[in-house]
Amino acid sequence: MKATLLCNVLIWLSFSCFCAGSEIDVYVYHDAPFLIRQGNQTDLSDLFISRLQKQFPKTQFQLKPSTKHEVVNALTEKKSLMILWVNPLWFNKVDVPLIASKPILWDSDHLISLQDKPVQYAGQDSLKGKTQCSVKDHYYHFSEPALLAGLVKEVKAESRMRCLQLIEAGKADYAVIERSAWLHMLVSSEKQKFVLSDQTVDAFSRGVLVTSDLEPMVKTINQLIYSLKSSKSWREQMRILGSDEFFDLFQLELNELPQIEIDTGRAKPVAKNIFAQR
Repeated sequence: MKATLLCNVLIWLSFSCFCAGSEIDVYVYHDAPFLIRQGNQTDLSDLFISRLQKQFPKTQFQLKPSTKHEVVNALTEKKSLMILWVNPLWFNKVDVPLIASKPILWDSDHLISLQDKPVQYAGQDSLKGKTQCSVKDHYYHFSEPALLAGLVKEVKAESRMRCLQLIEAGKADYAVIERSAWLHMLVSSEKQKFVLSDQTVDAFSRGVLVTSDLEPMVKTINQLIYSLKSSKSWREQMRILGSDEFFDLFQLELNELPQIEIDTGRAKPVAKNIFAQR
């Protein structure tokens, strides 16, 4: 008993020494609203990290816009780091211990298509003969069987916005977009051109992952996440990013989404390889 207590004390002291005056890299590899790479608009990562900074005033959090490939490389190099807006299942093939926070928000994938040529998802057969626009380095578990069987054609693009351009040009029938992105990135005039599928093709939580050496931080991170639900200033910031409906993504509970399967830690393959982006 004493040995265990002493071990825990030493671990905490080691962590305290590490955090005092230290820097922690915070990786983000998802696009808007999580990371806005153009202009000076404050993004979701900036807002969350600023609140995190107040909880750990002696630690400097450095936002690192990246790719999934860069995150995996940093993990395999045994770097101490934090990853924002991810689900632990997306890293279940990376042989590095990671600790997950509580979910920050619930998100979902939908098909996006033209208003006058809507594509609704009702299983693989509903995609037959369609052309899917896939963002480079992204992996779409729901459509892989149809793509492999030749039921669905595929064109690749560098970004979601490029996919929308290809859909408008008639070179693709649909693309996949997260509800969070739909609420944020498309102004009303663009929303009049496109429609979101009623049925989700995937649903998942987004939270924080940290390397095991940062595990003592997770309790405070979870307290911060919980406080967002009742924060008036956070709600106002979310309204600016994507309206009250965007704020609702932070309010959903698991039992409010009975019709869809949500990634909550069950071990199942979600990527072809450790670099596939999700």
